[in-house]
Amino acid sequence: MRFQKGVGYPGPRRPRGPGRGDPRYRMSQAAYQARLRNLGRWRRPRSPLETQRLRIDIALATLRGEAQRAMARRMGCSHTYCRKVAIGFKAGRIPFLEPDEASLLVMRESLGLSENQAGTALAEPARANEGVVQWVSGTGTGCPPEPRVMTVDERIAETWREVAEWKRKHPIRRSHVVFRVPIPR
Repeated sequence: MRFQKGVGYPGPRRPRGPGRGDPRYRMSQAAYQARLRNLGRWRRPRSPLETQRLRIDIALATLRGEAQRAMARRMGCSHTYCRKVAIGFKAGRIPFLEPDEASLLVMRESLGLSENQAGTALAEPARANEGVVQWVSGTGTGCPPEPRVMTVDERIAETWREVAEWKRKHPIRRSHVVFRVPIPR
């Protein structure tokens, strides 16, 4: 049936949503366990303190008229996140950020983020420290060593190694079509 102007759909409509009526969507136990495992591996991209520092720095840069893409490059985050925070700051929707520069500088100092550390403290967020750190308790130090901060090139190389390992473990199975051509005798 074609859609016609002014003519509604004559029959009952199919329900919307993930279940779409009876029977509701059911997940197998194996799929549910796999989902829980995957959700358990998820980490926040940055800590709440880093988020607060980032918002303060974005607000200061917005007051100073810095471009959002340049701001994002300097801080090591997405330019869309900078835009979202800047728009919320200008509209007054971020309650803990004061609208004047002096109080923002005081807030930044209270968090331990001074002007000369501003570019470096946020350039390497929490996700940069994901390198595996093994602590041997027999060293006698009493505390684990500081995690090694990886450079951008090391992070890219590690990601490519992980991709290659995943591809090795999960080969793509393609069906091969074989053509049989009769050979005349």
